[in-house]
Amino acid sequence: MISFDGMTWEADRLSWRGLTFRLEDPARPVPGGDGLVLWKSRALVEQYRAFWAERPAFNPRQVFELGLWKGGSVAFWAEALQPERLVGVDLRGASGSPDFESYLAAHAPRLAVHWAVDQLDQKRLGALADTAFEGPLDLVIDDASHLYGPTRASFEALFPRLRPGGLYVIEDWAWAHWPRFQGPASPFARQIPLTRLVEELVAAVGSGDLLRAISVRRGFVAVERGEWPMPERFTLEAAMSWSTDPPPPQSLRALLKQLVKEISARLRRGRIRA
Repeated sequence: MISFDGMTWEADRLSWRGLTFRLEDPARPVPGGDGLVLWKSRALVEQYRAFWAERPAFNPRQVFELGLWKGGSVAFWAEALQPERLVGVDLRGASGSPDFESYLAAHAPRLAVHWAVDQLDQKRLGALADTAFEGPLDLVIDDASHLYGPTRASFEALFPRLRPGGLYVIEDWAWAHWPRFQGPASPFARQIPLTRLVEELVAAVGSGDLLRAISVRRGFVAVERGEWPMPERFTLEAAMSWSTDPPPPQSLRALLKQLVKEISARLRRGRIRA
């Protein structure tokens, strides 16, 4: 069960499960490279607490995280979710945090991080999702660029690799509506708001059962994958246009490959007997 119990919050840090996370935001940068640096507010964590409390049966085992900053979020989600496998990627070249690198080494090979990965690189993301996990993904968390184009590219690459019932979370979708990110001095000035992507996701939910449901919170949105089989090439344009008809079928070869992958994953997890 996903749990955030036992947290102790102070103005500049979170103490939890024997770990200390130093809290960072644009108004309070964390100096130096030491410590588990977490760019998440208490308000956002409380939104997650409420969200997961509504889904007590959701138990993500295979988790892909995009956007790690200095690595503290990997430790945060590893503690909260207790997954069998968590793989993270970031555009940065390294964490710059000795404390995080020590945490990562102590929890290998359950946790793995790949630096210098652009979330626009759909081929790289797809290859990691296909080779670094045992079976389909249960959960994807995108806390990377927060830009429309890269965020959508990652979604189109990784959402098809979720199992039915799996969740795809996009953080900070509402930045265009927050005063501190408005105006010509904002790092997001002249960028397409992520609100457009949320609107497209809502349209896709209404068009069939590739995207089954969307939950919108101030700090994130979560999209649930439906039961329809994925086409060989998934795009949001197509997902928004299928209406009540199932998507075009995959080739027999692709379907057999997907079936073998699913059976192999369940055998490894002990969910079915050989």
